[in-house]
Formats: sequence, structure tokens, C-alpha cells
Amino acid sequence: DRAIAPSAIARWVGFLRSASRCLSGSRNARLAPREDVRVASGSKNSTEGPRILVVQEDTAVRRSVTKLLQAAGYTVDAIVRYANAEKFLENNDFDAVVLDLVYHEGPSGFVGLRDLASRGLEKPALVLTEVRDPDDVIAAFRLGANDFITLPLRPAEFLAVLRREVGAAVPQEVSN
Repeated sequence: DRAIAPSAIARWVGFLRSASRCLSGSRNARLAPREDVRVASGSKNSTEGPRILVVQEDTAVRRSVTKLLQAAGYTVDAIVRYANAEKFLENNDFDAVVLDLVYHEGPSGFVGLRDLASRGLEKPALVLTEVRDPDDVIAAFRLGANDFITLPLRPAEFLAVLRREVGAAVPQEVSN
């Protein structure tokens, strides 16, 4: 198990408790249309930015994250479920994983975090989810999550966290 800074846990627990009060218990999950693996980019080459694997069942969130990351200069592979991540994990062909905790089919994001750790992959794992339960936040950190970001997506915060974990992306257009 990874050591978790008590200040990080306390910060998230406090935030999540106050957010839960504001949301008045709403836990309505949106069911995404069923899709197979959706790859948003081609193979990595020397002019592309860091490669991010996005695992998100919600189509609107997956598309928003993909567009945001691509606009920021990252290379993105976006898939619907963690169960479809095998080919990326086998090739170790990514610089970070952004995953949800809850999928309507297949293994959960908790299983994904455990799987990443068991494979010994030293890649940052960022949780991007609607889940706000403090126990789930703590469990995600214990399983190896580098950060826990709740939806709705706040682009500046999300990109700042990603830059901290994998570095700034290479600009999309490289001038000579």
C-alpha cells in the first residue's frame, strides 16, 4: 500500500462532505450508450505530447475530456470500460490513466487501480468521477490514485493536476 498524506485525505474528506450537503443526496448516474473501444488518436511519435489513457463510460464526459486534453497538446486514447484497457497495459503505451470509479458493465475503477498497482506500472492514475463518498476517496488513494477529481469537470484544475503528474504537453503545432 502507498502512504497517503493525512493532509490530502483531510482536504478531500472535508471537500466531499461539504459537496455532499450541496448536492442534497443526488446520485443519479447517467447511462452512456453502449460502445466498444474508441481510440481518439493514433500511435505515439516523437512530436506528440504525453499519452493519456482515458477510461470513461459517460460519452459526454469522455468526449469533453478528450477534446480538452487534445487541445492542450496531449495524445489521447479514450475507451469506455477498464476491461478494454488490456492492450494499452500490455504495451505500457501511456503516460497516465484517467479513470472513473463506476462502470455499468465490467470491473470498477477500484479494480482498475488495483490492477495497475499489481502490474507494477509506475504511471499516474487520476480518478475523474461523480462519486463523492469520503470512504471511496480514501479507498482510491489507498489503491494508488494520485489524485481524485470530482465532476463536473473544471478544466483548469484538471489540467493543472495532469501537468503536475506527467508534465506539460508538447504544443500541437511545432514551429521551426
